[in-house]
Amino acid sequence: MLTKNKNIFILFILALAGLVASSCTKDLTGSLPNFGTSVVVDGSIETNHPPIIILTRSTLVFGDLNINDYAAFLLHGAVITMSIDSSPVQVPLQEICLQSLSIPDSQKIQLLQSLGIAVYDSSKVPDVCAYTLPYAELLTYANTGTCPDCGVEGHQYNLKIKVNNQTITAYTTIPHAVPIQGLSIRDVPNVDSLVNVMITLTVPSSTGNFIRYWTKRNQEPYYT
Repeated sequence: MLTKNKNIFILFILALAGLVASSCTKDLTGSLPNFGTSVVVDGSIETNHPPIIILTRSTLVFGDLNINDYAAFLLHGAVITMSIDSSPVQVPLQEICLQSLSIPDSQKIQLLQSLGIAVYDSSKVPDVCAYTLPYAELLTYANTGTCPDCGVEGHQYNLKIKVNNQTITAYTTIPHAVPIQGLSIRDVPNVDSLVNVMITLTVPSSTGNFIRYWTKRNQEPYYT
């Protein structure tokens, strides 16, 4: 014999099951504007690092999108130059594709992660191509750490991109690093092996109110 509480519980389960069973999908019809295909520029340059430019084409959100075929969205054959501040010197950027590098897949995955691209299937490394400094300059940078065209604080970097009969310009400035004024730790209640690391700093009004920082533990890489 069921008690009153059990009856209420069973009625609740039946009602929930009925709600799930009655839920359905509904086809919506409408006219979505076609904005065509645009060039998407994803570029970055950081202190003591070379510029990295990835060119892709845009796609419709409701179009035939295959996120596993990242290479299909890349744009190749662009002519990209970079200048620093008001210098008339134009530094040509070279397209380098991941699969053309003679390095193990594990190192290719690390390179992708440094570009912000996550690889979930280690058996298939996508052939990502990026525009960066000439290969000879990258080798010198890797072997000696010398890189006259790498990022320097306080300098402006200008891009000129020619692709698909278009000319695109962009620029960015690397702000000066914000020094840490104080460092302390704070215990986490009820966890004797865990602490919070607290920092004190002053954000300059000219650079906004967002600070990006990196942390690392032991021999692990830096994370942001």
